[in-house]
Amino acid sequence: MAPILIIPHEIMGEEKGKAFVSDVFWNLSEILAHHRRMLRSLFSRQRDQHPLVQSVADIILDSESSPGNVYHPL
Repeated sequence: MAPILIIPHEIMGEEKGKAFVSDVFWNLSEILAHHRRMLRSLFSRQRDQHPLVQSVADIILDSESSPGNVYHPL
């Protein structure tokens, strides 16, 4: 995460770099929350089906097709 915050500042200057990061990643907190929820589901599946996980397709499909998906506006 740090490089994404540092590199634009070095290239564009601090003010333009901050604006760029906020424009591109305007919903970063929502994206992180979305991925944390999906990761929890994946870890749960791994614990339940250890040592061989049969499939994670349902988790990914549910995650990406859920209402309020953070990627739909993109």
